[in-house]
Amino acid sequence: MKHSYMKSMVVACLATLSFIGFNATATAATNYKVVKGDSLWKLGKRYSVTIDDIKN
Repeated sequence: MKHSYMKSMVVACLATLSFIGFNATATAATNYKVVKGDSLWKLGKRYSVTIDDIKN
């Protein structure tokens, strides 16, 4: 019985964490020196971020 209870608790915890984890966003600060010819679109493509992310 104790094994079954523990297994149920682990499954419940993993389910809860998976729902929470999908809503979390990672933030990372990266410094970049703008050079002639740069555009928000090019920087977004290079670093896989949106233009709104760059503006913020």
